[in-house]
Amino acid sequence: MIEYQNIFTQVQVRGPVEMGVDNENNMAAERGGTPWFSRLAGWIGNAQIGPVFLGWTGLLLFLQVCCGL
Repeated sequence: MIEYQNIFTQVQVRGPVEMGVDNENNMAAERGGTPWFSRLAGWIGNAQIGPVFLGWTGLLLFLQVCCGL
């Protein structure tokens, strides 16, 4: 389908969900959450939100900020 596009037309490209680099074939199991797309975030940059991988340092930082530990 051909559409009229010029420099004033806003276009957001959306491809399949990107799960990130998986060099050991087990990193996808360690990530939490289901990836989703945000139209508002797409105006600024990448529209995909998630998946999130915190690791040990991210988990400790999250506990420190939220719980004050």
